[in-house]
Amino acid sequence: MRKRPVNTAPNDAAVAYMRYSSTNQKSESISAQKRFIDDYAKRQGLNIVEAYIDEAKTGTNADREQLQQLLEDSAKGIFSKVLVHKLDRFFRDLGGLLDYQKQLRKNGVSLISVSENIDDSAQGQFMMGIMGSCAEFYSRNLSNEIKKGQREAALQGKHVGGCPPLGYDVDPLTRRYVINEYEARAIRAIFEQYAEGMGYNKILDYLNSMGFRTKRGNLFAKNSLNSILTNEKYVGLYVYNKRQDEKDCRGKRNPYIRPKEEWIQIEGGIPAIVDKDTFETVQERMTHNATRGGRYKAKTLYMLSGLIRCGECGASFTGNTRKDGRGRSSYSSYDCQGKRNKRNCESHCIRKDDLENFVLAELYDKVLSEVSIRDITERMNSYSEKISEHGRDDLELAQKELGAIQNKIYKLLRLVVETDVSPETIADELKHLNASKLYLERRVGELTVSNTAVSFTELITADLLNRSREIVRTRNLVECRNLIYAFVDSVIVYADRVEVLFKVNVPDDGGFGLVPLRIEQSKEAITEGFRKVV
Repeated sequence: MRKRPVNTAPNDAAVAYMRYSSTNQKSESISAQKRFIDDYAKRQGLNIVEAYIDEAKTGTNADREQLQQLLEDSAKGIFSKVLVHKLDRFFRDLGGLLDYQKQLRKNGVSLISVSENIDDSAQGQFMMGIMGSCAEFYSRNLSNEIKKGQREAALQGKHVGGCPPLGYDVDPLTRRYVINEYEARAIRAIFEQYAEGMGYNKILDYLNSMGFRTKRGNLFAKNSLNSILTNEKYVGLYVYNKRQDEKDCRGKRNPYIRPKEEWIQIEGGIPAIVDKDTFETVQERMTHNATRGGRYKAKTLYMLSGLIRCGECGASFTGNTRKDGRGRSSYSSYDCQGKRNKRNCESHCIRKDDLENFVLAELYDKVLSEVSIRDITERMNSYSEKISEHGRDDLELAQKELGAIQNKIYKLLRLVVETDVSPETIADELKHLNASKLYLERRVGELTVSNTAVSFTELITADLLNRSREIVRTRNLVECRNLIYAFVDSVIVYADRVEVLFKVNVPDDGGFGLVPLRIEQSKEAITEGFRKVV
């Protein structure tokens, strides 16, 4: 019988992971993160055997060399803990954070946020999910405030940021679009040739051989052609707020179309490059060609992956897609890995949709309800107070470092004034110090605003839960998966029943305080078509 690999690293063996987003943050951000991590390791008796540092990398996706190296090394039994200053240094996206933490846990490695007191315990997992949801909620509110100014500019037909489309430049004074005549030649050629029946490959050969390039100076590719041929700006229609990008659990952007009533559209709001007849001909041909293409096959998203285990043999359950023997149609299920590896296990597979619907229905009814409001509110307030205490420590440290930078700048300037030192000899160092000073000033401003503990009322919690209920109702799969990871501790599948353990506490019927919420249902009831309408 093959046993699951066990992490053989000493319990005190840890590594540090640090990240900063821009080159201006390097000396300040990394040194501060390292100081907090070293202090924590010393207090806990941990030995830091390696440090992984990603330089000038965003935390919203996994395309980071050192993060990938850390994940690869976690399977080698070198360390048992990963220490980060804050969770946003590891991942800013909640889905990505949960996904990568799950991979570390599979390798027997714990992720610990040293300044937020979040570890790999059930309590830590619960607060990670809850506060991640809250952070996303408040982040969206802040984003809405920022977008007010963009919306006002859009109503005036002005450029609201980003790179303008090929064929246009932005007037620096009016912030309005103007035609770039050289690039516009390429745009007209693309539309005219496609409308005449020419395929993508021939159009690409023409553009690249004639020396035309994309806005970023690259050769044209099929994706760039498709985005150009569907862009209404080229017929003079100014459109804002039509599309929105959301990120999935792996940090990948998933664009979707907003409701039409939220769009801002201005006919003639931008100078046209292509006439409407040509544009409509192109759209009709693209629609016709799209209906002839193959069906899009999306990878199945198993929302309970990593949470299910077998109650009979203890092995994990994993997702599997197979063909139905009768109609040869595909269906997905969760299967016991122990049984698939020929262990003597009495458990059977269970259909993916049935089990996920059951868990979501119980989550909707039992957790995202008034019963949980008080418990969740108390947990969030306790956590918020801890975060505030660490925020005040961060503010004090940032103010101290800002004072040191300002003192260095003062001394350099005095050196130029009082001696014969040429300003050119200190120009580079002064430039670096000023960049650090600007970063620290922004950091102090942010921490000054955020170092007060947020007080969560039961009304706020109720609003958060109502938003979560809406996610379940609309079946937004990625967000449903994040909710499940936030609230579900484990799903145990026995031969005759399924047990779900949630992270929320409920009053004990026997009157002995609070106990974890545990739901049990017969497997027969689920597999025979359990459908609970929410």
